[in-house]
Amino acid sequence: MENNPLQPSQSKLTTELRAKLQSMTTSELESSLSSLRKKLSFANPAEFIRVVMELQTPRHMLEWLNHLETHKKLLVEASRDHGKSWLFSYLYPLYSIQRIKNPKEAISIALISYSEEQAKKNLARIRKAIESNPSLKWLMPKSKSYTWESGMLNMSNDCSVESFGFGSSIRGGHYHKVIVDDPCKDHGTMSVPEQENFFFGAVIPAVRRGGQIVITGNPIDKQDFLEVIERNKEFKHFFYPCINEKGEPLWPEQYTLADLDEKRRMQPAHLWAREYLLKRVSS
Repeated sequence: MENNPLQPSQSKLTTELRAKLQSMTTSELESSLSSLRKKLSFANPAEFIRVVMELQTPRHMLEWLNHLETHKKLLVEASRDHGKSWLFSYLYPLYSIQRIKNPKEAISIALISYSEEQAKKNLARIRKAIESNPSLKWLMPKSKSYTWESGMLNMSNDCSVESFGFGSSIRGGHYHKVIVDDPCKDHGTMSVPEQENFFFGAVIPAVRRGGQIVITGNPIDKQDFLEVIERNKEFKHFFYPCINEKGEPLWPEQYTLADLDEKRRMQPAHLWAREYLLKRVSS
């Protein structure tokens, strides 16, 4: 058998590493492990959320992260109060930005929500995290020429995030990732044809080649904008009602079946079915 020329050096390295670990105190080992976890978290969204942001990722959010890492064109419809905006318009953009160390690989992200005010709130969360989290402060701009305001953030790594209301002007921008959050929430301000024209005529052209477009929200009416996207074969669709087919709560750590039943009793049946079970029903 041919000898592996790397084997002696690898064996020596393993021996040296074992000796080094055995010589370390418990506190030194814990410190090293914590440092290693933090380094690994920058390349793994679930670890980033847990280690850097110090937040839990329930099972359904882990599935959402997997969808985000797997699909370029994605529609996720999920129950109210189950963390859609928190993950898709806050944690995921923040994770994507902090991964970039080389300015030549910088990405641009557009956050689009049902209103410009809500989009700016999502952007404000990202700004606050960068300004207050020691692991993220390096993203703050180092020059006055960088924009750092309510509608746009330019990072030290040349990444950028902009916020828009659904239906507002986005022409001229080109983005690596576009997140559309709850486009149907204030659906009365735009007809479905107007929503389609804005999305297919302005948003889709703004996505760079190979970029990602993500839509999340709740159904409102039959033949609403989300149903249009459901029929689009280019998009991968996922549905997350608050109670699954087995009768289990989507987020049991947050809402037990008893909690959800209380919500059901407090509101009209058609609103419960629409907002929490993702069913399009007439009032």
